[in-house]
Amino acid sequence: MKLTYDPEADAASIFLVPFKPGMSKEAVPIDIDGHAFAFDFDAEGRLVSIEVQNASKVLPVSVLKSASRPERRR
Repeated sequence: MKLTYDPEADAASIFLVPFKPGMSKEAVPIDIDGHAFAFDFDAEGRLVSIEVQNASKVLPVSVLKSASRPERRR
């Protein structure tokens, strides 16, 4: 499992498996108590990652501090 956090976007991603570009075939947006999440599924329907919007309002600061920065695509 890997956690990334982009403080400029205030978005965190929790990768449940080693993630490769194109792996996500379906993103399902979910609102839980006014907080936006996206659950990403692969072609076989397995959950591969979870994106958390407004992460600083949802996740503990200690968790965000331990997260790595996402890789920038060029």
